[in-house]
Amino acid sequence: MNARNRILATALAMDIDEDPAVRRRGRSVWVHDINRGRRQFGEYHRLVQELRLDDARSIYALWAEQARRQQFEEVLQKIGPTIAKMQTNYRETISPAERLCICLRYLSTGDSFRSIAFSYRVGFCTVARIVRSVCEAIWECMVSDYMPVPGAEAWRKIAGVVLLSRGESYPSWEQHLIPLV
Repeated sequence: MNARNRILATALAMDIDEDPAVRRRGRSVWVHDINRGRRQFGEYHRLVQELRLDDARSIYALWAEQARRQQFEEVLQKIGPTIAKMQTNYRETISPAERLCICLRYLSTGDSFRSIAFSYRVGFCTVARIVRSVCEAIWECMVSDYMPVPGAEAWRKIAGVVLLSRGESYPSWEQHLIPLV
């Protein structure tokens, strides 16, 4: 190999070494050891299941304000098939009920993803994905029931209420709130 080829090979090797995609480290573990005990020590499998079995108390989802078991089950029935994941041989999936509990815990308490991840014994990136997917599923599955698109008559009624509440009509294009120079 002549000197020119050696210089080119060295430059190419240095360029590859500086590429962040080449230097990126892979994951060292698939599921962290502390998260493997989710079924024995995780909040869903301990506390939430105890509350679920306690019929004397009407609270099923601890973090949803005044949520009753029936309401939780109703929401779960509507969005469960959407948020369910396929069971594989590699790892155990998180059940739709546990996914909904994680999302409700985040929405009702505002805890950080990390604190929820530690208490439920799942990864904090997993918590972020769960919250996003469950919120999207709630929107997709329930928006038509609870927020139907108003018809023409309903829009007229809404417009009338808005105009009456203002006491005047909307400003015309000639009127400016901020003087234009």
